Amino acid sequence: MILNKYKIEFITPCICGGAEPEERAEIRIPSIRGQLRWWFRVLGGFKILSEDVREQEDMIFGSTTNNPSASKLILRLSSPSNILSEKMNGTDLGADRAYRASVPFPLRQQKDRRVIKKNTAFELSIFWKGRKEPFQKTDELKESIDVLISIWVSLGGLGFMSRKGFGALTFSRESYPPHDLKTALSFFKHPENILIKKLNNDTFTDSNSARVSLWKWYKTTRAYKYKEYIKNDREAGLAIANNNKWEGKVYRPALGLPIIQHFSKRNIKNNINWYPRPDSKGRFASPILLRPFKSIKGYLALVIFIEALKWPENKKVYINSIGTEVSLDLYNKIKNDSQLSEFNFL
Repeated sequence: MILNKYKIEFITPCICGGAEPEERAEIRIPSIRGQLRWWFRVLGGFKILSEDVREQEDMIFGSTTNNPSASKLILRLSSPSNILSEKMNGTDLGADRAYRASVPFPLRQQKDRRVIKKNTAFELSIFWKGRKEPFQKTDELKESIDVLISIWVSLGGLGFMSRKGFGALTFSRESYPPHDLKTALSFFKHPENILIKKLNNDTFTDSNSARVSLWKWYKTTRAYKYKEYIKNDREAGLAIANNNKWEGKVYRPALGLPIIQHFSKRNIKNNINWYPRPDSKGRFASPILLRPFKSIKGYLALVIFIEALKWPENKKVYINSIGTEVSLDLYNKIKNDSQLSEFNFL
């Protein structure tokens, strides 16, 4: 059964290469499915269903664990071969801006990548395979999938560095959003699992200005405004590099891992590596998403805090395999920064 078709467009460039990212950019169904599944899990599943989020996820998206099952939710792209891309490097994507230090590190390498340009549109068709279960009614099924698509298109993205504002999406004019964002969130069990704020600027005239403003704010806030936390973590790395014990807490791991420190000016040749596991492996994705958002009045610069995925209490970070306590104070300072205000969903 076909549930709906959506015309979606990019409001920022999408860095989404396949096997040959320098030669071809492409929109891939597994990437879209992964985004839908991620937002579904973060928001705790649909409120209308009694099952917990894992059971709901298995019934909707399929499972490869104890009781393997195929996905009932089928996604298809219309004419994916018509998606046009062009080669762009870091300068093309914003690394030539005056405030270059705020540009995410991978863009400073000036490496050519195939990029789908902003304003490029694509059509996504949604099908449901088999009976409507776990939903009671077909209307409930259609509406639930509609709100999930609305959440992804409004807050998510596609491709490399989508957490830093690339590959951001909106509904095309001819495909009006099935639900406004506030209504869509109310369909989920735990909308409180995310906190949406915006930079205090009222609106931006274009998405690139919103994206670069987010980079500047995050860089300034994380590295300079609350520099006492950064200084503390630098001292912690130096102490461990010199084989001294560090008694205090550290702060930056709550914003993402791994962290690699260099102290060559202190005649310390080896890097200091911060990881979420004692075997110096793994990563911890930042719970802070930077997201340009297209509203009726213009573009907004959203900062989305994924409260459900913030650093767990009592979990240690491992600095050169030495367990160290982590504080959420820096994360909370950023969350309550004076340059942010509540997002009113308009």
